Amino acid sequence: MDLEHGEVKWQLCCSEVYKDELIFFSQIFFLLSVVVFSMVQIIRNVDNREIYFSLMSSALGIILPAPTMVREPRQPLAAQSRAV
Repeated sequence: MDLEHGEVKWQLCCSEVYKDELIFFSQIFFLLSVVVFSMVQIIRNVDNREIYFSLMSSALGIILPAPTMVREPRQPLAAQSRAV
């Protein structure tokens, strides 16, 4: 883990944890809880399911990385035929 802000640690119960790690895992836990709660409500066919669809899609939009269009450079045709 890259700690750009220094190694800030928090004392919790009997151990020390990095502040950034604790915040990261807390956010992931909260977002996954929102996704699971939304899925349960959608499966139960509650009224106004649109709210739960938007909650779930927002949480998944935060969790999943954005797609990129990065390609590896192409090799010349002669180099490809030698590799096979």
